[in-house]
Amino acid sequence: MEFVGKHRLVAHPRHPAKSVRSVAVGMWSGDAVMLSYAVTPATALALPGHGPERRDELWEHTCFELFVKPPGGSLYHELNFAPLSAWNAYSFSGWRQGRVALPLAHAPHFVDSRTDDRKSLFPAAYELDVVLVREAFLAPGARMSLTAVVEESDGTRSYWALAHPPGEPDFHHPDCFRLEVPPAGRP
Repeated sequence: MEFVGKHRLVAHPRHPAKSVRSVAVGMWSGDAVMLSYAVTPATALALPGHGPERRDELWEHTCFELFVKPPGGSLYHELNFAPLSAWNAYSFSGWRQGRVALPLAHAPHFVDSRTDDRKSLFPAAYELDVVLVREAFLAPGARMSLTAVVEESDGTRSYWALAHPPGEPDFHHPDCFRLEVPPAGRP
């Protein structure tokens, strides 16, 4: 896989974090797309203990997200990734309209930094790596939004995105789709 870039997310000004200072997302592209979400520090981070399953309402706790909008039309997709590999994927026919489950040919693959050679870095930092096999909706030219809901142990929730529209947090808003899906890497 080829490194595409690292993107720093910004906390919504009306919902700041108490202890978390940064959320960033690294991206790699090839036959798959890999996203590496990093939260620093993770000392007060609330990490749900869901197992590897497809599960609704992950965004109500610490959850990392990817939104993808194919060129033309109002259709878009939302993918949710929670610590320890719970996930879900939805399609919307328009802005917050017509939500249905998005079938994936392959479930996302996860690596939680608490379970690999990075575990000594926790709680100074927490990372969740997500690998998605290239599905049709990940076609080059589609627009993306990278987001995160970060819950702290005292219940504080902060909302992180590349950009926020005016008003309350709304990751579905068209203004949030700031990146382009990278092309597949060279063989």
